[in-house]
Amino acid sequence: MTADGLIFGRGYSTYLNRRNYFMLAMQYRRAGDALAKQCVEHHDDFIVPPLLMCYRHSLELYLKSCIRGAKRSLEKNKEHSLDLLWKEVQELLIYAGEENSVGLVNAAIHELDKVDPKGTSFRYPDDAAGEPFGEHAYAQIGTLPILMEQVELELGGVADFLSGGDNRWS
Repeated sequence: MTADGLIFGRGYSTYLNRRNYFMLAMQYRRAGDALAKQCVEHHDDFIVPPLLMCYRHSLELYLKSCIRGAKRSLEKNKEHSLDLLWKEVQELLIYAGEENSVGLVNAAIHELDKVDPKGTSFRYPDDAAGEPFGEHAYAQIGTLPILMEQVELELGGVADFLSGGDNRWS
């Protein structure tokens, strides 16, 4: 990425850092936090779908970080299902005897997966068949950043545990 272009170039810029799944998940969470702050401070409901997409994607990446931390392939789940990813992480935790450490994560995953099971309902107005997504949902924007920070801490501990402290792979 050395050429100057309209999007990527040398002017005022910042380094595009995607070093691993966990770091990228943190970046999406922080983007969600910034959007949540904007939404709350300025009563800006217009940005709720991208905000929720950022948080949902961060959760997906945290789960993938845990799976990669255990040196497992991500080939099993190409549909972006939080439930399927979570089941795989839970299997790893049960195998390691640590399955009781993530109650908040479990609740957040099931709630997000119920509203957006394929990772598309916050990104598009309808599904692949052209049908509108289900009923509208009300999001707890004021407390969501706190919840997602706690989820990050819990899954960070899981990723670190599963990788044996070597998080270069996650």
